[in-house]
Amino acid sequence: MVASPARRRLTPQVRREQILDETARIILDEGMSAVSMEGVARGANISKGLVYAYFPNRTDLLSALLLRENGHFQEHGRRALAEAGSFEESVRATTSAYL
Repeated sequence: MVASPARRRLTPQVRREQILDETARIILDEGMSAVSMEGVARGANISKGLVYAYFPNRTDLLSALLLRENGHFQEHGRRALAEAGSFEESVRATTSAYL
C-alpha cells in the first residue's frame, strides 16, 4: 500500500488566496455565471464549508476577487510610473500598464 502524502495546513492568507485563485480560474475558463461555492471548493480540493468560512456568500467571494485584482492592477500601474524617467515616459508607461 502506498502512503498518501501528509496533509499540510495552509495559513489563512494562503488559503484565502487559493480560493480566490480558483474563482479567477473558473471565471476565465467558464465565465462568471459558472462560479459557485461548490465549484470553487471542488476546484480547490477543499470542502464547501471551508469556502463559506472565508466568504459567507458568492457576492462576497466575487467582491473580494474584484478588490484583489484591482489592487494588483493599480500596483502594476504604480510600478510602471515609478520606473519612468520623464513625463513622456510616465504617460507611455501608465497607458501601457492600464491598456
